[in-house]
Amino acid sequence: MEWIERLIEPKIQIEESRKRFSNSNLKRMMVPLFIEQLLLMVVGLADTMMVSHAGEATVSGVSLDTMIYT
Repeated sequence: MEWIERLIEPKIQIEESRKRFSNSNLKRMMVPLFIEQLLLMVVGLADTMMVSHAGEATVSGVSLDTMIYT
């Protein structure tokens, strides 16, 4: 987890009064955001698999919609 701390650690120190989020708040927000992105990819894959029997044009349309949606 040290690499995450290095990514989050700011290069320039900001005054405490000007910070909107602390580092611990940012770390807590990363996990749900990561899970959400993972679930969006899984749903897009499932959509594509469900229409795969319908033909190339349908699969292309669903894939395009998934790209626009995410």
